[in-house]
Amino acid sequence: FVTGQSNEILHLGALIQGRLQAAGLEVEWRTVNFKEQMSRAWMQECDLYLAREIMHDDQDFGCFEWFSADTLYRRWMPAPVWQQIDQQLRSIQAEPDSANR
Repeated sequence: FVTGQSNEILHLGALIQGRLQAAGLEVEWRTVNFKEQMSRAWMQECDLYLAREIMHDDQDFGCFEWFSADTLYRRWMPAPVWQQIDQQLRSIQAEPDSANR
């Protein structure tokens, strides 16, 4: 279990660790600083990562950016899944009607 080191993330991490341990799971929790997070060297040994994302005020742009960016969650997805997401994003991006988008 890997998290960043902000106060909010540490608080949530402690709650998650407690719940997992209460369910009988052994939890090894490691915190990483921002530079380590961005290196992503820890990802191969990690089963669970807790992060936060900041969405843009423009909902359409924010969702597009979140799903299309090289976010950490995409690193765990099988290639066919994120390729399907990318294809759907291209279709959504081409939709001129914001209500349909």
